[in-house]
Amino acid sequence: GVAVEFSDGRTSAVTVTDPRGAYSIELPPGTWKVRLKTYMRIIGGPNSVTVIAGSHIVADFVLDTGIRVPAPQQ
Repeated sequence: GVAVEFSDGRTSAVTVTDPRGAYSIELPPGTWKVRLKTYMRIIGGPNSVTVIAGSHIVADFVLDTGIRVPAPQQ
């Protein structure tokens, strides 16, 4: 359920990830800044994407929740 926002400086478009983190959105051609609306830290992924008419782009992100499981005591 992470909101992914795309903005070209004049227009914004938002989509939301499914439970597995997948998302899809149709954007007009142009360069779009990408912002994830989440409490999680973004480890990797593009700051912007350039859409060319008729193209398909994959923009993957790596997030860190900050949640850690304690190591088992021996």
